[in-house]
Amino acid sequence: MLMWLMDTAVGEERSVTNLARRMLITFTYALYDLAANSQYLQPLREEVEAAVAADGWTKAAVSKMHRVDSFLRESQRMHGLQIAGLRRLALKPFTFSNGVTIPAGTLVSCSTRSTHHDGVYYDHPDVFDAFRFTELSKDEEKKHQMVSVSADYLAFGNGVHACPGRFFAAYELKAMLAHVVVSYDVKFEDGQGIPSDQFVADSCIPGTADIWFRQRR
Repeated sequence: MLMWLMDTAVGEERSVTNLARRMLITFTYALYDLAANSQYLQPLREEVEAAVAADGWTKAAVSKMHRVDSFLRESQRMHGLQIAGLRRLALKPFTFSNGVTIPAGTLVSCSTRSTHHDGVYYDHPDVFDAFRFTELSKDEEKKHQMVSVSADYLAFGNGVHACPGRFFAAYELKAMLAHVVVSYDVKFEDGQGIPSDQFVADSCIPGTADIWFRQRR
């Protein structure tokens, strides 16, 4: 992944800081949610340790980490990196099913953040529920894996133009979170919690906070 970025980057985008930032913004939110919700550490550890004991640190093991998957999907739902997504440019006039017509040349997008916090789609939408997606029936859980896209979960887009790299990204993030939970105790510096999000145009990035890591013995 780093080599792909370095091959296409130019100017200051080749700096170590900017390259790392591309990969770590989503994981930063996951770390914040982990530090703020320590009750999930032990259940996550138990799942990771069981999967690794059976299959080692392999793709097969990561595929069995359903709680880790749900934790990351919920973190993306709660925070996300965009207020609006799925931008499209109308190349010709288009009429929606409700009768609204947009002319050619109109730029449209979906309201990602409000969709992810809509009580029509999610119970208690403003509450971080790490295992929200593992408490479903087995068939429903498959529809709500981190890489699954739908009209009510837009972190990776939707339809035929959904992010093709989401499968790689999901395995990468799951492996990183799995390593953290089995290797460290994690908490915010005393007196701190999840910082307020920072908004730049329609993009959302995590605020700054200090997290303490203690290696497990």
